[in-house]
Amino acid sequence: MSPKGENYLAAGADLAEYLISDEPIDRSTRLMLAELVLGELRRPPTKPEINASTPKVIEAVEEYDRFNSLTPDTNRKLNKEAAEKHVVVELKVKRGVLRTWIKFRRAREEAVAKAKAAIVRSK
Repeated sequence: MSPKGENYLAAGADLAEYLISDEPIDRSTRLMLAELVLGELRRPPTKPEINASTPKVIEAVEEYDRFNSLTPDTNRKLNKEAAEKHVVVELKVKRGVLRTWIKFRRAREEAVAKAKAAIVRSK
């Protein structure tokens, strides 16, 4: 678009002026491109990053753990499946997403426990 060393803002203004002109481009496209070149057009915000400390993750995993602790320990696999189903239905979270969130939380809990142990050992 603009040669090396040229002022990019000036080149952008020139391009914007061209796009706003009566060239054979429809007006809405020219205005949108002019806003883009002038930096007035912004991308929509992206989805927030999901991690172990995201409130929805904490809520889902705590509900999973709570439900899992209420059921007897006769068959751990059935307990986990029942707890997963409960969270999927109650919180409307996909099963695969819930499993990923559980891994997030378990990894974080393990890291916190290791850090606490290291602090205790260093004293």
